[in-house]
Formats: sequence, C-alpha cells, structure tokens
Amino acid sequence: MTRGRAMTVFMTATTFGPLIGPIISGFISVVSWRWTFWVALITAGVTLPFLLLMPETYGPEILRHRARRLRKELGNPNIYAPIELEKQNLNHIVTVVLTRPIRMLCFEAIVLSSCLYLAFAYGIFYMFFQAYPIVFIGIYHFNAGEVGLTLLPIGFGAVGACVLYLYWDHVLLKAKTRSPPASWSQREEYRRLPLACFGGPL
Repeated sequence: MTRGRAMTVFMTATTFGPLIGPIISGFISVVSWRWTFWVALITAGVTLPFLLLMPETYGPEILRHRARRLRKELGNPNIYAPIELEKQNLNHIVTVVLTRPIRMLCFEAIVLSSCLYLAFAYGIFYMFFQAYPIVFIGIYHFNAGEVGLTLLPIGFGAVGACVLYLYWDHVLLKAKTRSPPASWSQREEYRRLPLACFGGPL
C-alpha cells in the first residue's frame, strides 16, 4: 500500500508540475524575458537544500553504508553487503545493466503494454501545450498567461484522481480486515482493478 500511495503522489506531481510552468512564464515573460530564467533559478535554489539533505532510501545502498561502517568499527574486512559482491566492471554494466530495460521491453508483455499506454497518454498530454496556444491565442485572443490558466483543469483532474486513489486505499483496507475478508482484496492483481476498469475508458 505504501508503494501505491507513493506512486499516486509522484504521478500527480509529474502531471501538475509541467502545468505550472506555462502559467508562471506566461505572466512573467510579459514583464521581462529574463525573469523566466530568474524564476527557474530561484526554484532550483529553494529546492537544492531538500535534495542535498534527503536521506538514502534504497535498501541495498543502505546495507552498503552499514557494511562499510561495520568494517571500519570492527576492523573485520570480511563484512560485505550483497550489492558489493555484484560485478561492477564495465562489461557487466554494458551487457546486463544497460540492456535490461530493452530486454524487459521486448520480452515482458506487461512492461511493453504499460510503456505503450504511458507513451500514448503523455503524447496527448504534451500535445496540449502546443494545441492550447493555437486555439486560445489564435481564436479567443488570450495572452500567454491566460493560456497557461486554461491548462489548470488538467491539474485539478490529477489532484481529484489522487484523492480518489488514496480513498481507495481506505476501501481496500476495510475489505482486507473484515471477517471474512473480501476475496478480491486477497489477490494482488485484483486490488487496483476496479480503479483501472473505471479509469481506463475515461
């Protein structure tokens, strides 16, 4: 459930993030083209400390740090983390690590299907950034900032979907904890299926 919630927030942020850019740049570029870059620099400066102070969350890397610390404290050179035992040479990186996404794309149907769906969805999403100015500036004579505002309903839709998805976790938890538990809540592949059946056609 934690992974599902994290993915929900991540997908909402990646949808809402690109929508804020045209609004800010649309209104600020009227004042000065330089301010478009100043705003980007200010945003990067504000978020940089969060990036630098963010703790490590990747399990194998945490184990590597712990093994390194124990080797130093105990003076035992035989303490290793599993990730340290993996091959790290260039040949391994090229033949295994870099080719893994291609192999998964070619031989895993679920990966291929997900990538095709996401390519289609993001293709439509980013076409809006080109189509909206043509329609709203060319026909309705909006300025650049007002065109940015017309993209906000997409962001509100993403936030609404996020709220619905997080509420579904509550429904799922109730279905799993009741006695007897709902049969669909016991199968991993069925837990999110009702949302997919609703959201897919939309």
